[in-house]
Amino acid sequence: MIRSLIFFAGILVAAPVNSKETKVVNGKPASSDRWEEVKNNNGVVSYVRWLHHDDGTKTRERKGDMLVDCSLKKTVEVLTDPAETKNWMSGVSENYMLSKSNPSEWYTYTLYDIPWPFNNRDLVSSYAIKTNPGNKSVIINIDSRADHVPSKPGIERLKDYNATWTITETAPQKVHIVFSAMSNTPPMFPRYIQDPIIEKMFHNNLVRLRELLLQ
Repeated sequence: MIRSLIFFAGILVAAPVNSKETKVVNGKPASSDRWEEVKNNNGVVSYVRWLHHDDGTKTRERKGDMLVDCSLKKTVEVLTDPAETKNWMSGVSENYMLSKSNPSEWYTYTLYDIPWPFNNRDLVSSYAIKTNPGNKSVIINIDSRADHVPSKPGIERLKDYNATWTITETAPQKVHIVFSAMSNTPPMFPRYIQDPIIEKMFHNNLVRLRELLLQ
């Protein structure tokens, strides 16, 4: 049951480390630990690190890294098509576009199905694409926009979610994909229970994405 209750965290986001770098989180600087590798199989390497805020709180950030024999165009199409999401991301019951300002910016609604007695959860997010033709790369930034549309009765809205896809064409029909994500949503269970399951779900989602892109 625990697996079912926290599968939605598979898209979200430790040993001591020696150095830190500065990262901006929600407009505020935060120091970050070095990335620690947690899984490496099926063509995907996943990592985790902590972001430390000035107020003493910290946020878990996750990253996945993979090389795929696929075109840049197809990769971007799959990652930006809401209908494709359920083909690789587990636990998504609904995913559709809410509105589109222009070809590079839009809003998406995602509903995660969580068993009773817990409320289902949803996520309203903005997408923004930046293309760099010079080095044949595309960056997709995803940010939660909890107040963009009214909440639905009985559904808990996820907040403070940020993610980035970086897709770079390294050769014809070959791309390097890096995905990083974080959320300040409090854990539903103690981390020693929750983190191993989240790590597995996060990694397996990316493995399914890679297999989809290879088709």
